[in-house]
Amino acid sequence: LLDHSAQLASGQVPPPVDTRVVASTLQQLPPSGVVTRTNWPEVLRCVGWLLPEFHGDPACEAALLALQDCTYAALPGAERLALFRALCDACLSTEPVRAALRERAERHAELSKQHRELQAGLTKQLKEAIGAIATPA
Repeated sequence: LLDHSAQLASGQVPPPVDTRVVASTLQQLPPSGVVTRTNWPEVLRCVGWLLPEFHGDPACEAALLALQDCTYAALPGAERLALFRALCDACLSTEPVRAALRERAERHAELSKQHRELQAGLTKQLKEAIGAIATPA
């Protein structure tokens, strides 16, 4: 993730001023060489507040807040997965893909509704036409 730090820095958000958040030791995205086997949980805690992919998802925000009071190892599995998903989203830039899929799903739902309404109208017209033919004048 941090190998793309120049790209990610352009979308970085300011560190939070929330009183629930402990002052971060990192105020900007670090280069990948800074991360080690011993400091990665602290880097994750800090970087999570700087990347927009970690915001807007209540589960991810809850995990970041939980990291203020406990270690990564003490986090429940659901919160670890929320953080992992956000990291993957940041690394793979999946938000544009999600937005496109969401837009297509909405368009599909709209077209399906229009199709059902058209089909219902045609069925009604067909029944009326059959009724007019079947009923002698």
